[in-house]
Amino acid sequence: MKKKARREGTLQSFRFNSGMHLHIADFKPSETIVERFGSGDPAFRFYFHILASGHWELKSPYRSSSQGNLIRSNGCSSVIFYPEMEGKMFLPVDRRQFHLSIYVRPSMLSTYLGDCLEQLPKALSDISQGSVETGFAHESPFSQMMNLSIQHLLDCPYTGPMKALYMENKAVELIVHKLAQTLSSNGKQDLPQMVEPLEMVRIHRARDILCRDLESPPRLSDLAHAVGTNHSRLNRGFREVYGTTVFDYLRRKRLIEARHLMETEDASVTEAALSVGYSSISSFSKAFFGCFGMRPMACRKKKIISTQGTRKK
Repeated sequence: MKKKARREGTLQSFRFNSGMHLHIADFKPSETIVERFGSGDPAFRFYFHILASGHWELKSPYRSSSQGNLIRSNGCSSVIFYPEMEGKMFLPVDRRQFHLSIYVRPSMLSTYLGDCLEQLPKALSDISQGSVETGFAHESPFSQMMNLSIQHLLDCPYTGPMKALYMENKAVELIVHKLAQTLSSNGKQDLPQMVEPLEMVRIHRARDILCRDLESPPRLSDLAHAVGTNHSRLNRGFREVYGTTVFDYLRRKRLIEARHLMETEDASVTEAALSVGYSSISSFSKAFFGCFGMRPMACRKKKIISTQGTRKK
């Protein structure tokens, strides 16, 4: 008998030329998960929990036992480095886990930051310069800048080699925003306004509903009601998390999906427009140009030329 999977969902992994690793996990455990882990290769681990529950139990000679567990919570970010580390991860059953994790070698931060390392907390600076005699951990809620970078990363409009370059750039942005938070905890910077965890859950749930049917999405009032809020609060939440209104977010998602259909599914301009809810081709073309700086037909021609080149070979 085939054993039922312990989790159902997706995991995307990217390894960039710089040595950075990016993982995007979106899954729901079908049973309570308890997993042990060890140090592996010493690396800075950056975590961005969009939807999360459960906790980690970490043990390290560089970590005070009084610090307790690390709680996985919605809209929480963390950066961790311990030269020696072991512990357990506890994930409850039927609770969606949606997070990004980025692993980078300490030397990578040293390369990027150079003389600016001295502005970081001392432990971070020492680790980046090769010290393995100290550990570091920092947790805090998402900042508005993090929310924007996460959304841009998840909505990557490119394919092929441009996608890898875009994803790596956004991952670096997230690292920068997290490092900025470690400075703010020392009183050197002010944090942008945060979104309450419960409101964050509503916003992400609304996003999921919105993207479920791009051709016939719910009205704003119905969408707000479905997630337990009102339309003005939902719009305000979208501005804080995604930097745009619900309508503009939907418009961009439609255009990204239409471009994907033309570039990878061989859809015509009309087919792509209709599939994402545009009944007017002229309106679609105008919106597409405003988003990507080119007409839909130009995107379509690139696909045709690429296909013809492949056939000649």
